[in-house]
Amino acid sequence: LFRFEPYAPPTTPTEIAMNMPPLTNSYAGIIGHSIEPLVKPMGLDWQVGVGILASFLAREVFVSTMAVVYGLENNNEDDVGLKAAFKNHISPLSGFCLLIFFTLSMQCVSTMATTKRETGSLLWPLLQFIMMTGSGFLLAVLAHQVGSFFGLA
Repeated sequence: LFRFEPYAPPTTPTEIAMNMPPLTNSYAGIIGHSIEPLVKPMGLDWQVGVGILASFLAREVFVSTMAVVYGLENNNEDDVGLKAAFKNHISPLSGFCLLIFFTLSMQCVSTMATTKRETGSLLWPLLQFIMMTGSGFLLAVLAHQVGSFFGLA
């Protein structure tokens, strides 16, 4: 699903004029736009939403997914382009909220699979996902609202 995202050509005049990565009309872009109302209260946009979705497969793919989303070709840890893209797209308050979300939310699908295997039930992995991800979301939204109230946004 996420593998096809770099191959959608830029189609809107804004994408072409701003030399934006061709992601908007890809599968990942469509899914990202559809979940944007969920990540917007945390101060994040659809592009970060795509990274969050990919990170549920494994947390370590968030950074590489964001490099693809921002259209960067060299995405190693020391890449100045990725740091600049984060700095330009994510405010410090939104970054803090993203950290809160990632700290508290469900780590990855393999953790849920292990819980299901150990308990023999889907109930516990679902409760685990809902409670952990829900608490991460709620606290991230709260942090963003409080930070916005004090003018940190």
